[in-house]
Amino acid sequence: MKYDFDTVIDRRGSFCFKYDGLKEVYDREDLIPLWIADMDFQVAPQIMAAMQKRLDHGIFGYNQRLPIYYETVINWAKNRYGYEPQEDWIMTSPGIMPAVNLAVMQLTEPGDSVLIQTPVYQPFFSAVTAHNRKLVTNSLIPENGHYKIDFEDFEKKLKEVKLFILCSPHNPVGRRWTDEELFRMGNLCRQYNVPIISDEIHGDLVYNGAGSRSIAALEGMLDNLIVCFSPAKSFNLAGLATAIIIAKNPALREPLDTM
Repeated sequence: MKYDFDTVIDRRGSFCFKYDGLKEVYDREDLIPLWIADMDFQVAPQIMAAMQKRLDHGIFGYNQRLPIYYETVINWAKNRYGYEPQEDWIMTSPGIMPAVNLAVMQLTEPGDSVLIQTPVYQPFFSAVTAHNRKLVTNSLIPENGHYKIDFEDFEKKLKEVKLFILCSPHNPVGRRWTDEELFRMGNLCRQYNVPIISDEIHGDLVYNGAGSRSIAALEGMLDNLIVCFSPAKSFNLAGLATAIIIAKNPALREPLDTM
């Protein structure tokens, strides 16, 4: 199916933060807004049609999670990311960062340390510090035009933390971590009993041939893992504020699902 990537749509005046927030944040409007990760293309016609059908109904109360919802999530994870979650592993969230914040609050205590890999998406920092947790960083190493993981430092830092927030693929360095890198990080986290919450919101946006496998697809990872993905980036639906959270291990899932 072909899609129109050529029509230019003026989004100014539509209350979009990407354009209409420039004055508020930077005190000028004559900027190219590369600071917000949403697209300037209209969403797919099929999505527009489904949303219009719902709008025509005219009532927007609380919704059931029907079997087709779970089937869709399961099939997407299986076909795109290489693992097959069960229905009772699946939770919903108004976004990935709310889920990350919730994991920090529920799986750690005030004063505990939480690990992130820098440079990284800015809200990762506040997800730790806003809840009175200690921020610990594993700095990625720039080398020959891309970034690699400092595994010696990574293992050292794991000895002092209670949670690792993984960004995969990584924002902003653009790395799709290899299976070997993911497996090594995952095994080290298991060794030191450090749960992983993996932000995989960019998991569909990879080059042809690069694959889009999740760390969840690797052997032995699911018991120590919370996975987060969303249609927000893939289908340009960030304004709908929705994400899927998957956790196999009840010890990780239940603290999140009871809030």
